[in-house]
Amino acid sequence: MTAMLARRYLVVDDNQPLAENLAEILETSGAEVDVELHPRAALARLQARRYTALVTDMRMPELGGAELLAAARLSDPALPAVVVTAFIGDADLARVERMGVLATLPKPVPVQTFLQRLEQARRGAVVWFVCGAAERVSRLMEFGRDHGCTPLPFSAADPTPSGRTPVLAVLADAPQDEAEAWALAHPELPLVRLPASLEALATALEARLERFDLEG
Repeated sequence: MTAMLARRYLVVDDNQPLAENLAEILETSGAEVDVELHPRAALARLQARRYTALVTDMRMPELGGAELLAAARLSDPALPAVVVTAFIGDADLARVERMGVLATLPKPVPVQTFLQRLEQARRGAVVWFVCGAAERVSRLMEFGRDHGCTPLPFSAADPTPSGRTPVLAVLADAPQDEAEAWALAHPELPLVRLPASLEALATALEARLERFDLEG
């Protein structure tokens, strides 16, 4: 993974003291940080400059955090993101979770978790979780986040996400005929089919990420 000194973050929050506090935490860790109080101006920054990750509040004027990330992903599909919010029950949190954010964190922000998630982030390391059932989605997505990846869940019947080719596709709990049809339709993708142990999945993912890191 890229060294922390080479990392650039954009912090977006209409609460200036909080935004500056998060920026100070990241700068103390050796990162370069831009702060933006206005989400539309933040979107312009994201379109003009390549950031290692986005750190955004959820509830802001003009654009919320979910809308900002969705708009940014149109031009940068693999942009990692951390969402911070004072409203843990916010309905949009489910939306950003399915967008594969690295973490959704409460305010005040738990500093150790905040830094750990950003330091682990592998920019562009997308993992697809093609799930036939919802029971294991959250656990599998957390598994992807623990490896610094952007986890994107969808069903075998859904269109595949646009943007960057995943480092790994994981077929989980889909009916056998659907799983086989999906695998045949995507022969170019490195694929793991579940049920398989998480140890086997970890081995496959770590091998792909080692190659990803070398190529990056």
